[in-house]
Amino acid sequence: MKNILCWLLTPRSNTPRQTLLLTVSIATVITLSLITPQIASAQWEWLYPKPQGNNLYDIFFLDDTYGWSAGWVGTVARTTDGGITWRAKQVLPDQNLTDILFTDRQNGWLISNGWFFRSEGTLYKSTDGGEEWEEVELPESYKPMEVFFRDPNNGWLVGDGSRLLKTTDGGKEWSVVETNARSPLYAIYALDSQKIWAVGDSVGIVFSPNGGKTWIQQSLVRNGTRLNKVYMLDSQYGWAVGSRYSSGFEYGIVYGTTDGGFTWNEQYSEYNTSYIEWFSDVYFKNRDTGWVVGALLTVNQTTNGGKTWKRLHHDDFPSLSRFFNPKYGCNGMHFVGNKGWVASDLGIIFTIEPGEDSVLITTASQHIVPVDTSIIFNSVRFYDAMNGVVLGRKPYENYRLYRTSDGGITLTEVDLRDTTFQLHNLFSLDRQHLWVAGAGRCGRSTDGGVTWNYAETVSKAQIDLFFSDQSHGWGLASSIPSNDTSVVIRTTDGGATWDSVATLHTITTSLFFLDERRGWVTAHRDWVYMTQDGGVTWDSIRITPDGKDEVGPFKIYFADELHGWIVGGPRLIMWTEDGGKSWNNATISPETYQIINLYDVTFIDRWRGWAVGIYGTVLSTTDGGKNWDLHDYFTHMALWGVHFTSQNQGWIVGENGMLVTTQNNGGLSSVAERIGYADKESPLSIYPSVAQEELKVSYAVEKDQQVTIYLADNLGRRLQTVMHTYQQEGQYALRVDLKGLPAGNYYVVMLCDGNPIQAQPFICK
Repeated sequence: MKNILCWLLTPRSNTPRQTLLLTVSIATVITLSLITPQIASAQWEWLYPKPQGNNLYDIFFLDDTYGWSAGWVGTVARTTDGGITWRAKQVLPDQNLTDILFTDRQNGWLISNGWFFRSEGTLYKSTDGGEEWEEVELPESYKPMEVFFRDPNNGWLVGDGSRLLKTTDGGKEWSVVETNARSPLYAIYALDSQKIWAVGDSVGIVFSPNGGKTWIQQSLVRNGTRLNKVYMLDSQYGWAVGSRYSSGFEYGIVYGTTDGGFTWNEQYSEYNTSYIEWFSDVYFKNRDTGWVVGALLTVNQTTNGGKTWKRLHHDDFPSLSRFFNPKYGCNGMHFVGNKGWVASDLGIIFTIEPGEDSVLITTASQHIVPVDTSIIFNSVRFYDAMNGVVLGRKPYENYRLYRTSDGGITLTEVDLRDTTFQLHNLFSLDRQHLWVAGAGRCGRSTDGGVTWNYAETVSKAQIDLFFSDQSHGWGLASSIPSNDTSVVIRTTDGGATWDSVATLHTITTSLFFLDERRGWVTAHRDWVYMTQDGGVTWDSIRITPDGKDEVGPFKIYFADELHGWIVGGPRLIMWTEDGGKSWNNATISPETYQIINLYDVTFIDRWRGWAVGIYGTVLSTTDGGKNWDLHDYFTHMALWGVHFTSQNQGWIVGENGMLVTTQNNGGLSSVAERIGYADKESPLSIYPSVAQEELKVSYAVEKDQQVTIYLADNLGRRLQTVMHTYQQEGQYALRVDLKGLPAGNYYVVMLCDGNPIQAQPFICK
């Protein structure tokens, strides 16, 4: 056992300085999850949907060639070929972007509404075509929702109550404009420097004829109405769109004016109780022909100025029909000349090209979905870099099994050879041996899914399926009719026959077997069950996770007979080193309220593992699951399955047919890249930079706080915690014994109250 020898100097005070000699055992030292790994969209490559699947909320084209779109988790997509292809980048990963506009190819404006829209708006500006963005300070801490520029100099901001902000010098200075509107305003349109319209909630529509000096109430809409966008074709003709909430239902609404807004008439208010509808944007090419977009990923068209509207049905446009999903919508639209583009949920961008007698609606040539956007992938397994299987299903339909031989680039549905089989679960032992479980039946294939043989099982509702080898397998099933009792079924002949071996009087969620004797089952209400005889008898163990006891464990995984992990919700992630006899709560860093439920966990050895869950949560560990690093989010979608074949190569699946892959461990960068090198004025310094037996570390504590010093490898993985204690303000020094540390490149990392301060590199000879 190797020890670290440390001298800690107490802070300067009126009392004599004392020196404390500490001997810290590496085996018992307290470790923390210390640095948040950084992930950019480039680190996780979208395979489905493609080019990326994050919702897009706005779109803007400068001309018929250059365009930008913005949306979830800081995503900005850019095209330089008129929307045929798009390049997406996460410019602000901790923000949701709701509005984007450019005044030329270099200068653009962007509005974010925080994480999960829980914070108010922030304005950003780019001067390099959207590659980098800087926050813009606004007067009176104004929180915008929409930005509008009529030309490079004259612009408006709207969204912070009834107030507006105005600029006449391209955004260098902003001044507050009071409209005296009775409720919040959400959108604005300036026909020229003088005529401006703004819309919002029950205030309806307000108008300024003199550049914002005075405002006139033009229309009051009915209670429950929210107007999201206004568009003026000229000084007389204009339209405003939004939604109305009534009797528990939301439906789309369109208002039109032919007299400059003195009167606004309700043109469209279809009330349909079968689905929610709303309109987000509107555009007219002339006084007769126009479009509105919104819920259901639909485009509505009028050819008579809005008197009547026709929904361009999905059946009319094959390229559009495959994206239909009642959960999602079109969020923003922009036209240049006779061509328009629509930004939508799931990263879909439509192109609208009106003809003489028809309208052509297409999607970007690179946009690919596996089957349709409503499918949920909930399990993934790869055997090598190219070959794997994915399990998924549409709501209220049976599961479907897909196979890939090119790393996930293409998915092919596997023919189960039985149209009556209702697939629930999948287990793949290797590339050839697959098993599927369904309603009272289990299918097995020994040729990679080409042929299947089916056997009856003893129960109907399958919960989970697991095989330890080609012969021994187990299944969990709900006992009918009692759903709070689970039956354990077992096969010893590869699935040809099945027998019921045990009954567990609880709701079970997952199972894992290490070999033909040792296995574990997770259950609701915070229980884990263990067996040493192949599932015939089970011992129950009550776990005590941090947080509220509301959901319980979802998934269990063991690397060997001692080391295992369970994940679930809320924020449940635990580890064992004694084969499951006792369970300990893990640490997640940084702490965040966004982690609620974790759905899957996998390890490639007893040290390195990954877990995924709701809202795009990705966690990783390098110390056996005691401490987990929260990756930067690359999506808000629920992630249901994760699998790694090596330290760097892995796949994640989730809702909306999402499949992503990484070739670099999800973008885990080096510790220096994440928190920066320590400079001469840094509170952290070391000597020498090339060491063999001992390293001297000096550091300053600016205030009383918890201080942690630890050693990390070049990828930022924690190796040894040198010191972790509460310290007062002052100067400190310690010496680290490096004997036994393999030669290589390392870092000394300092954290205060869990936050990374600096890292110093050194070489161990």
